[in-house]
Amino acid sequence: AMVDCGLAAVAFSNSEAIMAQLHEGSARLKLAAKIGKERLKEVLEGFLEELQVKSFSAVSVDRQLSNMICSDMGSAPLSDVEQITMIMLELVADLPDHWSAHVMEQRQRQLVLAV
Repeated sequence: AMVDCGLAAVAFSNSEAIMAQLHEGSARLKLAAKIGKERLKEVLEGFLEELQVKSFSAVSVDRQLSNMICSDMGSAPLSDVEQITMIMLELVADLPDHWSAHVMEQRQRQLVLAV
């Protein structure tokens, strides 16, 4: 499960507003995961929509790595938005099904521990 203390280890910004957005998004995801697969998918799709209006720093670490890989392969690098969109599309497609299985495993583990 996602917890706020874990967010600080994977997200950083010098903007309090951005960190507040991340915490709020984390809370939405956590609640959606508790509600179920369809709600989780809706929230992830909402994040994908939000992504389309975001702006990114001029050069991210992922962009630099992508540029090097694409240069080696002779292809044009993807923009940060394109890279993140690809990741989000994969999450929207796959995470709800995987999350449901994880929830079932957690419930089974709790039953075993309760006995």
